[in-house]
Amino acid sequence: MVIVNGVGFLATNGWWTYDFDSNADFEQSLDFVRGRYGMSESAARDIVGVAYRDAAYLMNSVKKLQTHHEVQAIVVISHTVPGPWLASHDLDLVDTWRFNTLGNIQMGRVLLEDTENKIKTWCFGHYHKPVDRDYMNVRYVSNPRGRGDTPWCQLAYYPKRITINF
Repeated sequence: MVIVNGVGFLATNGWWTYDFDSNADFEQSLDFVRGRYGMSESAARDIVGVAYRDAAYLMNSVKKLQTHHEVQAIVVISHTVPGPWLASHDLDLVDTWRFNTLGNIQMGRVLLEDTENKIKTWCFGHYHKPVDRDYMNVRYVSNPRGRGDTPWCQLAYYPKRITINF
């Protein structure tokens, strides 16, 4: 965590809980990840534990910053998508096992600790389409460039400026 000019910046990877789609089978999602990345079952299951720890870190940090006298606003940064609703419109992903590897369903609980409404922006990655959406007084932003030599690579890329008002 870093505090700059009254803004607390919290960052973590977020990892995957394999349950973005509550109708999808957890074990099948786990098998998809194992096959895609060539990892052992124990390694794929360990990711869930790391995902829970990352969410707990954010929840505890947000809770502490509620009473911190210097912090007027909070920006959360995660590699993974903080909620399934941010990508549930994507017809290329919905009803696929890949959808369950976008993020960590526990991230939504971070907002419950924001009793003073200090979280202003949540920047995230791991999704290859741009998002700029306000939801429950938080701006969610993803501005991907993509990876070279993939269908997600954007040759023309423009950084997005984010202004934090408080």
